[in-house]
Amino acid sequence: MTSNEIRKEIACRCGFTDPKDVRCYHCKKWGYNRGLTMNDVGESACALRRGTPDRRTASYQFCRNFEYVGNGG
Repeated sequence: MTSNEIRKEIACRCGFTDPKDVRCYHCKKWGYNRGLTMNDVGESACALRRGTPDRRTASYQFCRNFEYVGNGG
């Protein structure tokens, strides 16, 4: 399964019309959405990557564990 297919599957599950909306910026696990800081290039700490040396993810990234933050997030 390609990354585009995965993203489309997640978008469908969350009710998005555009698969590009499946990104860290809209995920509950992304640090900025949990009250943490975001740096000047749009990166913030991800709760799923807690044990990794560089746990930051960019706002446009996505993963299979995407969880929609909801309206206003």
